[in-house]
Order: sequence, then structure tokens, then C-alpha cells
Amino acid sequence: TKLGEPYLLDKDIAHVSVSIGISVYPDDNDTMDLLLQYADQAMYDVKRKGKNAYQFYDRKITSIESPVFTKKVEHK
Repeated sequence: TKLGEPYLLDKDIAHVSVSIGISVYPDDNDTMDLLLQYADQAMYDVKRKGKNAYQFYDRKITSIESPVFTKKVEHK
């Protein structure tokens, strides 16, 4: 099935959405732990803004909700 479309799970209908946070090596950091933490922060910022999107980490989102880049996920 395509992401975003309902699908049958046993006898129930399931709906799936996606929120993705992205951090870039070495621009955001050079350690795996911090890259994962930054990607996690970007993901939660996407969720606060409505889900079904992806966002690159920006240092501003750690203190201010102002993303550099958010893109809605298109279902085709």
C-alpha cells in the first residue's frame, strides 16, 4: 500500500503518517550521538507542526520554533 492510505490490519483499518528529522554530517556535528539527537529534535519539531513532513535540523529549533526547511510528504 502507499503511505498515507488506509490499509487493512487483521480486521481493522490502519492509518500511517510519517515525521522525519534529518541531521547532516559533518555540517551539524561529527558525532553519531549528537547527529541522532539533532535528527530527533527536528522530527519532534515536524510533529508539533502537523506531521506528515520532513525537516532538516537547524540550531534555531532547539530554542525557537523556526525551521529552515520543512517539506510536506506527498503520497503518490
